[in-house]
Parts: sequence; structure tokens; C-alpha cells
Amino acid sequence: MATTITPKVETPIVVTNIQDVVVAPDKIAEVPSGKVAASTATPVTAVSTKAEIVAVKEQKIVNSSEILYTKELQSLFDRINATKNPTVINAINAIKQYMIDMGPGKTMTPETGAKQQVTFFRNVKTLIDYSDNDFQIAFITLLRMFDEFKDGVFSEMYVFRFMEYVVLTPEDRKAFLRILNLLKIAAPVSGRKEAMRQVNIPKSLEYSFTEEGKRKIHVFFSS
Repeated sequence: MATTITPKVETPIVVTNIQDVVVAPDKIAEVPSGKVAASTATPVTAVSTKAEIVAVKEQKIVNSSEILYTKELQSLFDRINATKNPTVINAINAIKQYMIDMGPGKTMTPETGAKQQVTFFRNVKTLIDYSDNDFQIAFITLLRMFDEFKDGVFSEMYVFRFMEYVVLTPEDRKAFLRILNLLKIAAPVSGRKEAMRQVNIPKSLEYSFTEEGKRKIHVFFSS
């Protein structure tokens, strides 16, 4: 009698926070780049295989036209859209486009990269200065984006690219570099208190930002 061998299927696991999932380092290399992006156009949901979780958490897969977001971040984007605030919605969408255009593996001329950085700064500044009553959800979403992609487009290697070619006033350049530093430190939820210890927040906002923007940032980190 012939023996039937049932192929082993990886059992999906349910997670509520991707950050809590730990995968052995020797297994990460087994996940081919682009695996999830090639198999689905939708964000990885709360029910994902370990391979999918690794692909999102460790590699932050970017293909030619989209980024796969975690369920938590996608939920924040939905809340942004629900505000009906065009200033906030447009700024967040522009930053999402920046993440695609400036992501790992993307090549461009220094001039194009410098323009991308200037536009990125303007959109971050818009969220801080002009989001009005939607500042809280706008800033939390921005921090979450930095946290989710801290190993990719918002890593040290990528987020400071082309700075030598960026055309900004001396004040705006200082403001840009300082706000990037603040966002990177404060991005994890546990980083909020760390930011208060490590960063001189008034000095980080010394240049370019409006008084209202400075006040909202101060309240955010003091609460």
C-alpha cells in the first residue's frame, strides 16, 4: 500500500502586536525578499504566518509601487482619513509617497533626492504647525511610521541621505535635522519618556516651527 505524505503547512499564528513576535535570526534569511508583496496587494493582517511577520517587521518590504503596512498603522491611516482634514490627509499621503520613493533599493540623482528631502521636511512641518485639532492623531501616526520603518526608509542610512545637496535656509536645515532626531528617538511608545531625557525639546523646535506647533509638541511630550 502506498504511503501518503501530507506536506507540512505552517500554521498561522495570531498576533496583536508585531513588535512582540520574536523570530530566530537564523530563520530571517530564509524569507525571500518580496515574498509577501508578490503574493498579496493587501497589508499583512493580524493573522499572519511567521514568515510574513518577519518579512514585514524585519525587511519592511517595498516593491515598485506600494508598501505593506501593519494592521495597526493601517488603522491609524484610516483614522487620519476619517478626520476629513485635507491638510493632515495630504501631508500624511505625501510622507507615504516619500517612503516609497526614498525607500531601500531606490536610486536617484542627488538633485532628486535633495528635493524629496525638502518636500519631506515641509510635510512634517505642516503636520506639526497646521494640523489644528487633529494634531494628536497626526503626530501619533507620524511617530508610528518612524517606528514601523526604523530599519528601512527612516533608518540612519536612509533618512539623512542627500543632506549635503539639500537647499534650505540655515534655520530650516537645523530645524529639519533636529526634528528628525526627535522623531527617531521618540518613535517607540517607550521612547516618549526617553525623548524627554535625551532631547532638549525647546531647542529641537527653536527654528522654523510656529509658536502653536511648539506648544502642541511640548504638551504632547509633557502629558
